[in-house]
Amino acid sequence: MVVSKTCPSCGDTKPISEFYREKRNPAGFRCRCKKCTLRDNRLITARNYTTTKRRDLYQKYLATHKKGMARWRAAKRDEINKHGRDKYHENLEAQRQRTRNYGRLNPGKSAQRERNYRARKHQSEGTHSEADIKDIFRLQKGRCAACKDALSVGFHVDHVTALINGGGNSRDNLQILCPTCNFAKGPRDPIVFMQRLGFLL
Repeated sequence: MVVSKTCPSCGDTKPISEFYREKRNPAGFRCRCKKCTLRDNRLITARNYTTTKRRDLYQKYLATHKKGMARWRAAKRDEINKHGRDKYHENLEAQRQRTRNYGRLNPGKSAQRERNYRARKHQSEGTHSEADIKDIFRLQKGRCAACKDALSVGFHVDHVTALINGGGNSRDNLQILCPTCNFAKGPRDPIVFMQRLGFLL
């Protein structure tokens, strides 16, 4: 039976009664003695109190700073707007180039953003993500929803009921068509379009 133990913190060898019990420790006791444990706990408590106090002071400063910035922006609204317009026109071509580069590198996200933008212009309800388009492509097994040809060259995301006809922009109003079928369909009613292709009577 262990009757004494050396504390690694202070280096003293003390009776086992000077150590707290700890079930998860194979020896059944904590490594550090009670005195060192209490000292370290006090230091942690003081540090946490200081951190909490600093956080509270920072939040108070932040709230005051935000109010001051709001007053400053309200007083210089015209000047700020003019500066923003000037910077926009100065960097217009560079911004357009960044947008074009992003579109080339992220064609799926760029097309999805464009569709959502057009839907907002038509005040259509709903939205969709790039993941929705990938899932629809998988469910259609990589084939056009109209002519069933394989979409090996490319595809268009089509609104089953066109936006200008009151169709929504959510996933359940989307289908994937080959470019030929999408151009042929246009804003037509989906039933009328399928009848023209001879799939419906």
